[in-house]
Amino acid sequence: SKGLFLHGSYLPESFKDQNDLYLRLMGSPDPRQIDGLGGADPLTSKVVAVFPSTIPGMHIEYDSVEVGVNSGCVNRGIMCGNLSAGVGYFALSEGMITPTPGMTTVNMFCRSNRKTVVARIPTMDGWPTSVGDFSIQGVPGSAAEVELTFNDPVGTVSESLFPLGKVNTDLNCPAGGFIKVSVIDAGALYAFFLAEDFGLSGLESAKELDGHVNLRGSIEWARATIACRLTDRLRTKIEPRRVKCAIVSRVGETHPGATIVARIINAERTHQAYAVGGAICTAVAAMTENSVVSDVASPVRDGKVTIAHPGGYLCLRVDRNTGDSTMSFESATV
Repeated sequence: SKGLFLHGSYLPESFKDQNDLYLRLMGSPDPRQIDGLGGADPLTSKVVAVFPSTIPGMHIEYDSVEVGVNSGCVNRGIMCGNLSAGVGYFALSEGMITPTPGMTTVNMFCRSNRKTVVARIPTMDGWPTSVGDFSIQGVPGSAAEVELTFNDPVGTVSESLFPLGKVNTDLNCPAGGFIKVSVIDAGALYAFFLAEDFGLSGLESAKELDGHVNLRGSIEWARATIACRLTDRLRTKIEPRRVKCAIVSRVGETHPGATIVARIINAERTHQAYAVGGAICTAVAAMTENSVVSDVASPVRDGKVTIAHPGGYLCLRVDRNTGDSTMSFESATV
């Protein structure tokens, strides 16, 4: 992802005025965002507001929002895990935090989902450095490696791993029959579907999936249906855009070494890579018995999960606490 980072103290007080500002900065609504900095893609139409923290143990707080490209909609309440890697850089560069030699640990509180994130930012000569030999697939060149640990990832929208009360739910399709879905809340709230249930291999490109009219219609119907069920169960309004959706499939011979093949189907466009919050949720789902994801995932060893996505591979480690009767997850590191 790519986005704008702003000093939170300079923003208007009301959410409405903030949203109006974000829309103007991005150039939305407009498919080209010609009069803004959005880049005409959901992955680059994002804003992060950074604040000094008053929470004990936290260095800074931040709020991340998604700004609609074609719509005048600003999506709050969802952490952008990719942009979390930039929050520490911004805070250090702006003098909000004092750097330490070699590596600066930044404790961050994300207001979007009320979770804490620990970022380890490489520093050199009292300044955050981006120079390094670390590379990730889907991004050209190399840079410094930033390690992010997302603590207590369960319960970003609800207060439980299974916000609908169970691992799997059957949705009755308007055209007849039903489709199985696992709705899991960890890192972000995701609804996982089997690609084969839509007549897909799961290896399709983002462009191919965007042109699949039946998939698009079915996913948006499911997203709205799940949002309604969550609203009834949680007794608070859950907008459909807060329900992220992904399709998963087996690795097979196409992606040796991976744990799962997955595609995130966003409301405006299929994700061309993979969201970090989505990766956390996918990894947790892969480690959750009988979920849609674990049913087709390769065995997970030592909490290490590798997701094959349209842009390459994303690897992370999930630390699980199995000491009590209810399985819980302590953290996820990317």
